[in-house]
Amino acid sequence: MKKIFISLSLVACIYADGFSMPKATNPLYQKECASCHMAFQPSLLNQNSWTKMMSNLPNHFGVDASLEKVDEQAIKKYLIDNSKNRLKNPSNEIAITKMPWFTHEHNRFKEKANKNPKIKTLSNCMACHIHADKNDYDEDNVRIPK
Repeated sequence: MKKIFISLSLVACIYADGFSMPKATNPLYQKECASCHMAFQPSLLNQNSWTKMMSNLPNHFGVDASLEKVDEQAIKKYLIDNSKNRLKNPSNEIAITKMPWFTHEHNRFKEKANKNPKIKTLSNCMACHIHADKNDYDEDNVRIPK
């Protein structure tokens, strides 16, 4: 019985830790990044991924997202300081939609989402997770646009 309790407690801690994502609150990050897309929670990627992303802003998913150097450094520090370095991401992938945990949860919606003009891409979290910007990904608040 003790082994079962310890195992369940461990699973609960891992689950809770894996899904705890502080809201993206940095005003500069909100201003610069959320002007084009949702300000993704820094804990969605690890430190190496954020470093890789921030080092190539002139080619940010095909768009020039260059920033003033001082702003770039401040945002990079914020992202790294608030990242989840334990996330499994051996290739330091920068696309959240290609992360193993994301594809596990969303691949069944990929084709339908890409064809839906209200969603367009799985990176448009708020199309379905209506409170994603508030760090609420609860399945009770998911609305898939028709």
